[in-house]
Amino acid sequence: MQLSKAIQGFVFYLNGANYSPITIQYYEANLRRLQKQLNDPPVETITVNDLYHFLISIPFSNSTKQVYWKIIRSFYRWAAQELNIENISLRITAPVVVSKTIIPFSQEDIQALIKAAKSKRNRALIMFLLDTGVRVSELCRMTVLDVDLSTGMVRVTPFQSGRKSRPRVVYLGTNARRCLWQYLASRPDTEQKNSPLFAAHTGKPLDRFAVKNILTRLAVKAKVNNVHPHRFRHTFAVQYLRNGGDVFTLQRLLGHNSLQMVKHYLNLADTDTQSAHRRASPVDRWRL
Repeated sequence: MQLSKAIQGFVFYLNGANYSPITIQYYEANLRRLQKQLNDPPVETITVNDLYHFLISIPFSNSTKQVYWKIIRSFYRWAAQELNIENISLRITAPVVVSKTIIPFSQEDIQALIKAAKSKRNRALIMFLLDTGVRVSELCRMTVLDVDLSTGMVRVTPFQSGRKSRPRVVYLGTNARRCLWQYLASRPDTEQKNSPLFAAHTGKPLDRFAVKNILTRLAVKAKVNNVHPHRFRHTFAVQYLRNGGDVFTLQRLLGHNSLQMVKHYLNLADTDTQSAHRRASPVDRWRL
C-alpha cells in the first residue's frame, strides 16, 4: 500500500478514536511531509534509515524533531496492527531534548501586556489565562455557560478523547471576574446557548492560533519577549506555590495525572524563595 493511502487510513482511525481536529490536522500534515520527502513509496518498503534521514532533515530543534518522532511512532503502531507490517519505528531512538528552563512572567511583564491590551477582550484573555492556568486548547473550548461569575468557578471540559485534558473545576479571582464581566457585557451574543467564552470579531470561537497571534501582537507593543499561552500556565503554577498553595491542589487545578511536572514548578518556587531571602535577609541587610 502506498504511504499516501496508509496515511489516509490512519486519519480515519484518529477520527474514529476521537482525537481533536487540531491534533489530526497536525499529525496528517507532518506525515504528508514524510510522504513528500520519500516520494510516496509503498509503506512496507520504508526503512529505518529512511526515517532517520527524514528526522535529520527537519530544519527545527530537537524538541520539534521529537514531536515528529512521536507522530511516526503513533502511525507505525497503527500500521503494524492494521496493515500487518513491522513496526520499524521501535528501532528509532528519540531525539535527545534538553529540558528548557521555565521562566515565568514577572509582574512588570504582565502589567505591560495589560497596558498594551486596548480591547476588553484582550485584557480579559490575559487575566483569564493567568488566573486559571488552563491550557489554551481548554480555553478555546469554553462557553459562557462554563463560567459562574458570581462564584468564580470555571468548568474545564476535556475533548472527547480526554487524552490530555482532564475534567475539573478551576477558579477566577475577583479582579479577573470583573475584567471578564466587562468583556462579556460588551457582547450582544452572550445570552445564546453555547456562545463561546472568547470570540473573534466574527462571533466564532477563538482557536489556539488566534490566541497565539493576539498575544504575539501584544508582546510587540508591550516589548515583552517570549509571550505564548503556555507561559501563563507556568506563571500561574509558580505564583500559586509562591503564595502558599500546596502541590496536590495545584496538580488538580492544572489537570496533571502525576506530580512530575508540578515538582518542576516546586523546585523553581523554592529557588525563588531562596533568592528572595538573600535579598531580604535582615541580618545581611542590616550588616549585623
